[in-house]
Amino acid sequence: MTIQRGRLLVLGAAVFALMAALAPNESPTAENLANILRATSTDVPAAAGFTLVLLCGQLDLSVGAAMTTGGAVAMLLQPALGWAGAVAAVAAAAVPGLTRQA
Repeated sequence: MTIQRGRLLVLGAAVFALMAALAPNESPTAENLANILRATSTDVPAAAGFTLVLLCGQLDLSVGAAMTTGGAVAMLLQPALGWAGAVAAVAAAAVPGLTRQA
């Protein structure tokens, strides 16, 4: 693997090394890595969707608003419908946005 092909891995390793050097009290343990992944798990779907939009040549800043609205609706519906019902309701509400033609 050349540097050109593996530049993302090299960049990730460099950022990891820099952050480990800047925060010496935080040891890079499996528990810390799990906490970081858990904290960023909600950002991954938005980043993947936004990347797809950008690759198609569009710029859509409503991703954050849609995720916030969906989360708020799910939290409001959860006491009445339970988590499964709340997530199903939010997924059903997202269908028009998924099928909209630009």
